[in-house]
Amino acid sequence: MKEVVTASKIRFFNVTIKETEMKRIYFLWAAMLLVFYAATEIQAQDVRKVQFTFFYPVGSSGINSAECRYNFSFNTIYGLNGGINGFELGSVGNIVKGSVNGFQLAGVFNLTTQNSSGVTVSGVMNSCRDMNGLQLTGVGNFVNGNQKGLQIAGVCNITTGNSNGLSISGVSNISRGDAGGAMISGVVNLSGTMKGLQLSTVNITTRNLNGAQIGVVNFAPKGKGFQLGVVNIGKNENDSIFPLGVFNLFKNGYYALGLSTDESLFTRLSYKMGVERLYTIFQFGAGFRNNTQFFSTGAGFGTILNLGGKHKISVEATSMQFYENDFKYIADTYNQINLDYQYQLTSRLALKIGPTINCFIEEKNKNNNNDAVRVPYSIIEATGNKYITSIWIGANAGFVIRL
Repeated sequence: MKEVVTASKIRFFNVTIKETEMKRIYFLWAAMLLVFYAATEIQAQDVRKVQFTFFYPVGSSGINSAECRYNFSFNTIYGLNGGINGFELGSVGNIVKGSVNGFQLAGVFNLTTQNSSGVTVSGVMNSCRDMNGLQLTGVGNFVNGNQKGLQIAGVCNITTGNSNGLSISGVSNISRGDAGGAMISGVVNLSGTMKGLQLSTVNITTRNLNGAQIGVVNFAPKGKGFQLGVVNIGKNENDSIFPLGVFNLFKNGYYALGLSTDESLFTRLSYKMGVERLYTIFQFGAGFRNNTQFFSTGAGFGTILNLGGKHKISVEATSMQFYENDFKYIADTYNQINLDYQYQLTSRLALKIGPTINCFIEEKNKNNNNDAVRVPYSIIEATGNKYITSIWIGANAGFVIRL
């Protein structure tokens, strides 16, 4: 019997298809066309040459600009783009959802949610995830990841990850991770491990120092390197950190009192602080000459070489100024270098003795009866218009008490 096509059946290319199956085919075709269209649109919008925006979304790409990458982007006020691979200019700000490769210039801010490679310049702020290149701004650069390259900011550079390169700011450089290269700021530098140079008023390394810190206050718990400042702070004397400063404060450092005398017949009391590799010396002296009492104050630096057992060698350089008994200043300067052998009598008490190199600078036309230091002899003597400089070799002896 010949088959009769009903309303529920459709004949297509001599093939009878039920209406429900036909609807499924229509749906499948429509889905395929939609996917094809979307893929075509994405490919077309992936990279575009140029876009112009007055303020987002009022621009040449409208709301779609957030999904597109551009070679050139121009924002009259501010724009929102999917990425930059070239150049972007904004009078106020540039906002990029993706990454930036190239050059960004904005009057106020550049905000990139992904990575930035190249040059980013703004009047107030630059922000991105990882940075590789140059960031230049009037206020702050913020990297929510790792920084590699050069950062220059009027106020601060802040990196949440590692920082490698050069960071320069008027106030602070902060790297929550490790830092390598150089940090230069007006107030404070802060990092985890520092491999390089920190130069600021306050330099802080919370983990290891492998380099140098130069500032008023320097802090490094351990590591290898050099500290130059008024106050140097550390925790472990056994590390190879050389602190050169007025006050060297180390948790397990070297603190000692010294009492010594020499052929000048001056008795000196010294306070030493730092580490044995390099410590600061503060001196106070007293003596008599021709029924006149004199005082001296001085400072210097020293280092100790441990020979093993109870034997050590210390080298100290000091400079002293003199005052009469009414604390009247005398324009004499006594410079001395000591090379002493130290023998440990106990764990804290040591006997020291050794030669000294002395350099005494005094006024040329003063009354010699009031000399604070009488020069015993001179191996070198130089006379100038106002001063006489005498150099001789002497000896000193005393005790050192480790605190």
